[in-house]
Amino acid sequence: MRKLTFIILVSLGLHIAIASDDAKPAEQLRNEIVKLLQSPRMELENNEAQAVISFTITTERELVVLSVKSENKLMDSFVKARLNYKKVDYNVIENGQVFRIPLKIVIKN
Repeated sequence: MRKLTFIILVSLGLHIAIASDDAKPAEQLRNEIVKLLQSPRMELENNEAQAVISFTITTERELVVLSVKSENKLMDSFVKARLNYKKVDYNVIENGQVFRIPLKIVIKN
């Protein structure tokens, strides 16, 4: 069976939606999300898929995925299974912050 190498590209822009203001949280949070999403085991049409993930972080520092917008139906379950209720090292600044992060998965043979 051929071995696939997966590359997950998460845009450098991790955005917080707070009213109309945008701010950037620590790069460390982005890196933790990238690690949690590594090595997906799924078939992708054209060997790539894109999504926009909206999530929040609880006071217990757990990620809670609010939505996954993608044309690929598998992305929703993949992202939620990998991120929901996983602990991260990020201090919640304001309760109820909603983070949005673009995600692109590319499979290289």
